[in-house]
Amino acid sequence: MEDFFSFRKMIAPLIVQSLFWIMVILTVITGIMMLFTRAFFYGIMVIIFYPIFLRISAELILLAFKIYDRLNEISETLKAGK
Repeated sequence: MEDFFSFRKMIAPLIVQSLFWIMVILTVITGIMMLFTRAFFYGIMVIIFYPIFLRISAELILLAFKIYDRLNEISETLKAGK
């Protein structure tokens, strides 16, 4: 809990992952709704390609947090070596 309040533990990755799944569910629902309207082709495209776009976007955001974690590991290793 101390890590959380001292900002050593990041909660943004959990938020990004949660938002990703919420957006995927909403996208699939929207795509299904489009299937039953005159936009059948666009509904299929939305169901197939938009979740891929969301995944790539989420991974790019999470990449910054992974880099931060690795830099902290390197820093701790260097401090322990001195």
